[in-house]
Amino acid sequence: MEGRAQDARQKLFVGRETAAQMLDVSTRTIDDAIRGGSLPASRVGRRVLIRVDALIAYAERVNARTASAQRDSLR
Repeated sequence: MEGRAQDARQKLFVGRETAAQMLDVSTRTIDDAIRGGSLPASRVGRRVLIRVDALIAYAERVNARTASAQRDSLR
């Protein structure tokens, strides 16, 4: 499945499952982020599609928050 996630990086949009694989999280985590408004997505027919650049920006925001929380806990 890793190959599929690597191929997705060259696409503009990915589905929920591929997005979850790319971030190594569950599809529920992706769904929660979409519902919460922190990860924008579009519905095309029955599919939910996520822009790869939005997914990368989401991952960077989450990573920055995690790093900040870890720094704060060390003080």
